[in-house]
Amino acid sequence: MSGPPTEEGPHAIVSATLRAGVTASSALLVAGLAWTAGIMLADRPLPPPVARDARTGAVHWNVLLLLAGLLVLMATPVARLVAASWYYRRAGQRPYAIIAAVVLVIVLASILLSVTGVVAPGG
Repeated sequence: MSGPPTEEGPHAIVSATLRAGVTASSALLVAGLAWTAGIMLADRPLPPPVARDARTGAVHWNVLLLLAGLLVLMATPVARLVAASWYYRRAGQRPYAIIAAVVLVIVLASILLSVTGVVAPGG
């Protein structure tokens, strides 16, 4: 078994992963907000808060950008767990890789159970 992980290795990859996720999410959210502000400044009616209008089939790109930004923000912690697990496995630190992988499975299972409605929020 290897010793404890060095602070530089996992810290650097986890920081880079979190930074990339927050940067991408921020860019998408700012773009969506700017698009929405442009619609409002042009005195046009705001579209409904759906990515595609069921009646007309029109794509609301501002809403799509906002949803994508939120999705990237929510996926960032999952990407962090993937990066940590990958780093520890590559560094030969099996116990830490297993712990990161187990936490990743728990997070993914909770997401799956919430999305499928098996576990209702607050209940």
